[in-house]
Amino acid sequence: MGRLRSLFRWGSTAIVLLLMAPVGCRAYVALAEGAGRYDQPWHKAASVVWLVAQTVELWWFSPLLSFAAGVAVTLWVVDGLPRLSWRARHDHSELPVEGQAEARLRIVDALSELLDSKLRAAGRRGAELMGELPARIADGTADRELAAYADQVLPDLLELQSLTRLYHGRFREITEIVAATMEFNYFEVVSAARDLADELKVAAGANDRPTARGLDDDNKYVVGFRRAVARLQQWTDQRVQLLADKRRRLVADV
Repeated sequence: MGRLRSLFRWGSTAIVLLLMAPVGCRAYVALAEGAGRYDQPWHKAASVVWLVAQTVELWWFSPLLSFAAGVAVTLWVVDGLPRLSWRARHDHSELPVEGQAEARLRIVDALSELLDSKLRAAGRRGAELMGELPARIADGTADRELAAYADQVLPDLLELQSLTRLYHGRFREITEIVAATMEFNYFEVVSAARDLADELKVAAGANDRPTARGLDDDNKYVVGFRRAVARLQQWTDQRVQLLADKRRRLVADV
């Protein structure tokens, strides 16, 4: 659903930008006519700018522009307001020094809750999906299950990324605990799930559905997904423990 909404948002925005070209051309033609540049009919016929500007006169132009602009503005607002509201609730950049200890504790708690409730669940679901893979391949639903898993996990990872970026400048010693690094990027589980889903679609389309053992032994996409899930689980467990240790130190220092 999120991907479809994003597609409509960017598509409607592109339509608005495309339709603004004739509007700009119309304004240019008006200025040119005022300067006498289009004093002869053949000058207008030879002008690409003038031809584009005539699109504004078509009956469908104004309704399409209005509809596309309405859709674009609505979707941008719908997606943007929750982020602004979330940022307003969590922005501690102007806290006095005496309030920063409490802010640090709240940030640690927010990160711990996100990792413990959502990312651990994502790791467990990935492991379950890996175990169900032979049966899912047999009934032809593996690619859909993997794609759905990727779509389900992605918002949680984006939330973690947003939270990390928001506080990285002010509370770097906390955000670095859960920041993606060159050694591990938690988004790899999403790309691995989608790569495996695409591989299974291709195999099914070629009427060459692989066996479960063949996947285990030979298919690099299955190996990649299994590895990404295992790495996510290991990384999440380690970070939950590190955040718990950080919280104990913060409490001791208060």
